[in-house]
Amino acid sequence: MMAEGVVISRHKRDALVKNIKAEEISCVFKNRDISPIVGDRVSYIEKHNTFIITDIFPRISEFSRINKKGMKEYIAVNITQLVIVISIIPRPDWFLLDKYLSSSQINQFKTVIVFNKIDLGEPHQKILNQYRSIGYKVINTSVLNDDTAGLLTELSNETSVLIGQSGVGKSSLINKLGNIKKQVIGDLSRKTNTGKHTTTTSKLLSINNNASIIDSPGVRSYAPYFNNTNEVLKGFIEFGDFEESCRFINCSHISEPDCAIKKAVADKKINKRRYENFKKLFNQIEAIKK
Repeated sequence: MMAEGVVISRHKRDALVKNIKAEEISCVFKNRDISPIVGDRVSYIEKHNTFIITDIFPRISEFSRINKKGMKEYIAVNITQLVIVISIIPRPDWFLLDKYLSSSQINQFKTVIVFNKIDLGEPHQKILNQYRSIGYKVINTSVLNDDTAGLLTELSNETSVLIGQSGVGKSSLINKLGNIKKQVIGDLSRKTNTGKHTTTTSKLLSINNNASIIDSPGVRSYAPYFNNTNEVLKGFIEFGDFEESCRFINCSHISEPDCAIKKAVADKKINKRRYENFKKLFNQIEAIKK
């Protein structure tokens, strides 16, 4: 008999599927063309005491990255929201944050920036206010101080991916929000104050308030997948207020004369750090795509 479910974790040759009865079923794949990602809705059958995924339903969204060969690699699918977690320690990587935001913008995900571990202090508020000023939701959290209610509200009725550098406290937040202890928590490396990879594979979890969370492994580098460099231009939300005033309709905002974006940077209407990160990302994607 055919049954349906959602992939909650994926391994090389099998996947864990949660069905409508909330049963978690280990399934193999019908053939090499069946390659589900965490978040996929699938159908499966039982044959000779083995559960086999036979089909993958159409996806409503895809969150991906680009590899060194310029190919797309999927992180999660069928999500509605990107939740980007940063903290005091490890020190925020603002370029990494801007790359996540550009991907979210292109994919039209809802986006939340979470500044975690505020029990250690609240630096970087000036920078975070810059993100607020261009329309991004920024909330503060602390597991130690039991300050996670605001995040739970943002997660309600959404399927969210929690992403960020290793060590920012994603697993601790999930443990607190879901009152679970399934996620292993790691200490920071004493030598570098960078996080250790305690989440090694993405897994979809259900918590309170009809919220679903995909906890993805922590990263130190990430490059969003873009079909071309023109898509990079659309990944920076504040550019939309100025780009129509550029002299050239296909302006890349890099070297062209009479560029309204560069003028807005000079006039401090666009944050210079954000613009420099845009140029770095543009050049990075251009190099990979060559």
